[in-house]
Amino acid sequence: MFQKLVQLLLSLFLFYHNSTLNRGLLRRTAEALGVKKLIPTRTGGTRWIGHTQAALNNLLSGYPAIIQHWLEIKDHNKTSADSKGKSAGFIKLLLSRTFLELIHFVVDITSILSILSRTFQKRDMNMQSIPKLVDDTIHSLEKLKTHWCNNLSVKQKICTPDIESLTIGLRPFYLPREFTQILVTAVYIHPKANADNAHNQLKATINRIENSHPDAVNLIMGDFNHCKIDDLLPTYTQYIDLPTRNNTTLDMCYGNVNGSNYKVKALAQLGSSDHSIIHMSPKYHRELERSKPIEKTQLSWNKEAVDQLRGCFECTDWNVFDDPNLQDTTTTVTEYINFCADLIIPKKSFRIFPNSKPWLSKELKSLVYEKKAAFSSGDFDLVKTKQREIKKEVKRCKKSTERNWKINLKGVIRKQPGK
Repeated sequence: MFQKLVQLLLSLFLFYHNSTLNRGLLRRTAEALGVKKLIPTRTGGTRWIGHTQAALNNLLSGYPAIIQHWLEIKDHNKTSADSKGKSAGFIKLLLSRTFLELIHFVVDITSILSILSRTFQKRDMNMQSIPKLVDDTIHSLEKLKTHWCNNLSVKQKICTPDIESLTIGLRPFYLPREFTQILVTAVYIHPKANADNAHNQLKATINRIENSHPDAVNLIMGDFNHCKIDDLLPTYTQYIDLPTRNNTTLDMCYGNVNGSNYKVKALAQLGSSDHSIIHMSPKYHRELERSKPIEKTQLSWNKEAVDQLRGCFECTDWNVFDDPNLQDTTTTVTEYINFCADLIIPKKSFRIFPNSKPWLSKELKSLVYEKKAAFSSGDFDLVKTKQREIKKEVKRCKKSTERNWKINLKGVIRKQPGK
């Protein structure tokens, strides 16, 4: 299969490199589709890794234009039988799911190997660092299958005559702290389905998802046909604002992250499908970047400062605060105590970031820093140990915070008049 890929890249390069007409037609096709005008490049040579990576990236970037151009060649009346057969073979390969997966897999491999290749070409490279670089590269290659997310689970699935849906939960390695996970629900409603039944089943599905995962990113997408679900999702945003089939928007994507957080672009249809491929590029800015941290100051109580404050109070002549009015006496003494505490007790400034959880404790932060240090040192066994400790500490912090909230809520209720 890899040899077929190499032969395809070489054939595409020669086809466009040796013909000015073909290059011009490809450029015009790319302009009509609104994609980048990238001509296929050569592979092989002494720097075959970089050449292969560039050729594959150009192929993926100009994929819709290349497919459309080859379809025009195949269907044109004046095209020779040899060219029609060649174009049919290329189209069959480029529309094959297995072949597309291979292309993306080879792109991932060459991106890792190109880093190693560029490192070897540096002037300050020495023989002692080569074994570690090779080991790191092998470790990166072994993690390719789970380089984005290895935590995936099926939350629920529905298959009825009116609606088909599948909900998958994802926990990527990188996820903004304000989100717990990503939930993706794929929906298909048949054109002849009962809209009311599909509406009710989808409503129950959405309610279960929101109740069980209130802090997750919820993406509900698919082909809804004649079923309108805007009333089901009043707080969601519909990101797709362009036609997906002819002049109609049938495929939609709803999300609970408000605002235009995706750049939507329509690409050419895949295979014999009559629906356009929708490419969505996220534009989400983390809450940490959208809001500034809050600066706070608090007194840092320690034994020495407490002893010094006690000595200050022992030397105070409290008789000067005597006053017939009890309220004035209380106010004066309180202000004096606060003045002495501000003067003697050292102050500590800290920042509260907008994405910080209310249950985040000092001990939990220390464990996270220890895990990062273990990862930087390459001790992956210690990383796993620290991760288990972090999970236990998170559970403890959440329970403690919930218990404190309940105690405070009971205190507020008792203070209300008539309670």
